[in-house]
Amino acid sequence: MLFNKTKRLKLLIALMLCAALNSKAQQNLPSYDYKLLHYGFTVGFSSTNFKLNHDPAFFANQQVASVICKPQAGFTLGVLGDLHLGDHFDIRLIPSLHFAQRNIEFTFRDSSIAVAKIESTYGEIPLVFKYKSDRIKNTRFYVLGGFVYAFDFTSNKTVARKPSEAFVAVGTNNLGYQIGLGFDFYFPYFKFSPEIKLTNGINNVLVRDGSIYSNNISALFSKILQFNIYIE
Repeated sequence: MLFNKTKRLKLLIALMLCAALNSKAQQNLPSYDYKLLHYGFTVGFSSTNFKLNHDPAFFANQQVASVICKPQAGFTLGVLGDLHLGDHFDIRLIPSLHFAQRNIEFTFRDSSIAVAKIESTYGEIPLVFKYKSDRIKNTRFYVLGGFVYAFDFTSNKTVARKPSEAFVAVGTNNLGYQIGLGFDFYFPYFKFSPEIKLTNGINNVLVRDGSIYSNNISALFSKILQFNIYIE
C-alpha cells in the first residue's frame, strides 16, 4: 500500500513538472513576481546526521574500537513568508517543525555493538536569501543561502541515564548555515517549487556527562540534507 502511494505521488509530481515545462506561450501568474509579499507552505524529507569529532581519549582507550554516526530519515512541515526585493532577489522566512533522528554506533573491542538513538523535534527559523534566474515562460532556476536557528523541544540532555543502555545527550540550541538550489514552476493558480538544500551546524551540540560514550566524542555538529516542496 505504501509503495503504491509513493508511486502515485512520484507520478503526480512528474505530471506537474511536465505540465509546467510544456505550458502555453503565455505566462501563468503574470503579476506574481511584482507582489511585495508571498506566502505559502512547505513539506520536506531529510537525511539527518552528525559530523562527529573523536576525542583524544578515543585513540588511547582500550575498550571502544569505533564510533560512527549513521544518518536517519526525517520530516519537515512549515510555512513561509517571502519578501520580494527585485526581479532576482528574495528574502524568505520559513518557520518549520523538523522531526529527526540520528544513531551513533559504538563498536567495542570484544565486537559487541551499542547504538545511541537521538530523537529530536526542532522548531526551526531559517532566514534564506534566494537568487533567481530570469523567468523563461513558466520556469525559473534559483540558488539559496542563509542561516537557521533550531530549538530542540525534545532534547535529551535532562533525561535520566540508564547504565545499561548507550546514551549520548545533545543540547537544545542549534545554529547552522544553509545552501541549496531549486526550480520555480508557475501554474495557473499557484507556484510549485522543488528544492534540495544542505544544512551544516556551526555549534557543538554535544553534552558531556562523563560516560564511556560521550568521553569518546569531542564534538557533534548537525548535518542535514533536505528535499522540500513549496506551494505558494
